[in-house]
Amino acid sequence: MSQDLLRATAAAVRQAGARLLKRYSTAARQPGLPDMLTDLHANDLTVVDVLESALADILPEARWLNDEHGSGPLPEGAGG
Repeated sequence: MSQDLLRATAAAVRQAGARLLKRYSTAARQPGLPDMLTDLHANDLTVVDVLESALADILPEARWLNDEHGSGPLPEGAGG
């Protein structure tokens, strides 16, 4: 991995982390599983919103899978 690719990727991950920190509050913890899962899904969307476009700019030929539990072949990347 080139140093430029590593730096750009680390910057994208830091930006996603900063967005998650803005959402974080100890007072906002949900009491029940359904609400907690809703918040978890919103956190995932927050990260994807930052990372998907940033990583596509960094490495356009890479492919993206939104769900860590996904399976099967990845869709073709931009370089396809």
